[in-house]
Amino acid sequence: MMRVPLIVSPSHSWLGRASARLAIVLTTVYAVGSSACLAPAQPAGVADAPVAQSDAGPIDDGCDGQWIEVDGERLCVVISAATETGFQCPPEMFEYGGFGWSGCGPEGMSDEEVETEVIAQDALGCGQLELDILLMMDTSTSMCGEQVGIAEAVKNFAAMIADYDADLRIAATTADASCDYDPEHGIIASKGRFVQSAAASFPAPCYFKTRSACSTDSDCGDSGFRCTPENLEVCIETPNGSINTTCRPLCTSDADCHEKVGPAAVCRSPGGIEDSGCIIEPDTGHCPASFGPVLTHDDADLLSCVSTPGVYSQKCFAYEQGLKSAWLALDPEGDLAAQSQLLLRPDARLAIVFITDEDDCSTATDEKLAEDHFNTCSFLGDTTTGGPLVPVAEIADKFRGLKSDPSLVSVLAIAGDSLSSSEADKQADRQAYQLSKTDVRTCHQKSYICEGQIGAADWGSRYHTLAELFGSNGIFKNICSAEQFGGAFGELLVTVKDGYLKSCEAKNQR
Repeated sequence: MMRVPLIVSPSHSWLGRASARLAIVLTTVYAVGSSACLAPAQPAGVADAPVAQSDAGPIDDGCDGQWIEVDGERLCVVISAATETGFQCPPEMFEYGGFGWSGCGPEGMSDEEVETEVIAQDALGCGQLELDILLMMDTSTSMCGEQVGIAEAVKNFAAMIADYDADLRIAATTADASCDYDPEHGIIASKGRFVQSAAASFPAPCYFKTRSACSTDSDCGDSGFRCTPENLEVCIETPNGSINTTCRPLCTSDADCHEKVGPAAVCRSPGGIEDSGCIIEPDTGHCPASFGPVLTHDDADLLSCVSTPGVYSQKCFAYEQGLKSAWLALDPEGDLAAQSQLLLRPDARLAIVFITDEDDCSTATDEKLAEDHFNTCSFLGDTTTGGPLVPVAEIADKFRGLKSDPSLVSVLAIAGDSLSSSEADKQADRQAYQLSKTDVRTCHQKSYICEGQIGAADWGSRYHTLAELFGSNGIFKNICSAEQFGGAFGELLVTVKDGYLKSCEAKNQR
């Protein structure tokens, strides 16, 4: 921390006389317009000790502003104009600061912990931080592992934002904008409907497997593995280097899966060893059969439920329309306007989170896709170039239009991209991926751009574009990266928190 030089005016001469008592004094924060200062307060029980002055008047043990606490220290927050009072930190104090506030106080605290309490205890007088979140979940059968990871990340995010005493609302929908709502056959959240039940288990396509070039079981190395082509027209490797075959561990007991996959995996063998596989089931045993469409900070135990809608293999899920589904879920004038009103509050910040390992194929109104385009639909172009897809910019405008102040809307897209470090290499990987993906051979259309610990992913180009259109309020994270989901939600938290403080700063400057 940088020491702040002491500039003492006559009205602040109390600092020199009070410094001898620093070992027993309380700590005080003077929040000044868009700034806050931590300084020693008048010692309790010393009736004749001089007191600091601010535009709000004298600050004493009664606190002319608002008392808060940071790590057990009692602090007083007063709103005034720092430049007018000339108040500065004494030399024995250290400078702290963040968006919309600055301060000084005893060494040993951090900007983050002080800022957390400034927000949680509304030290700047801007009201409680309110946040509405929509999760758009990919429910294709390649997303089993990702749903397990996302469930944990969402719970951790809720715990972190609770430190700010935030008022949280959260709902989820899926990328399916084609299937009709049919809960009897597992279609529970299509066309923008909010998820209201969790997956109890994952299907056989979720069996653990590793991508490996193989044509026979022996190519998988150790016995007890099955080489599985991805489709009938097998090409082991695609032009961009993607591998189309996998090695699946077989099992007869959970112990086999613990050895081959990990302690969380269990064995399924409904038809004997030939049909067996290791799977990591969703952590939803505590979930009720159904829950409300919108959860709050009081529903922490249900957050893993709403973020685990399960995966499906029906043909109408074959191409994903995440952008369109999110809009159908939030459209205040659409068929689901009633559910939108349950989630969206006029003055709350809104975060729209997309989690997918495929690109978006949201069609424009009255446009449809042919079945032979399901694997390549994101390359068909949007309506501005004669294609069937809705322009990403049009969706971005709709999302921003949900608020009178567009800066209240943030986007987090967790999708696939090149893992290369340089931008030039990323662009080369994206180009090679596109050439391979759009090749005339069907098996080449199984190409992917990256592979992570959980699985492989396509290049989420339209999600990337959406995040870019939101500028500093847009975040794109690679679903294949080692940081997984925790880092992505951590960055979202910073974006939401900084947005709140910037708005507060502007408000206090009026």
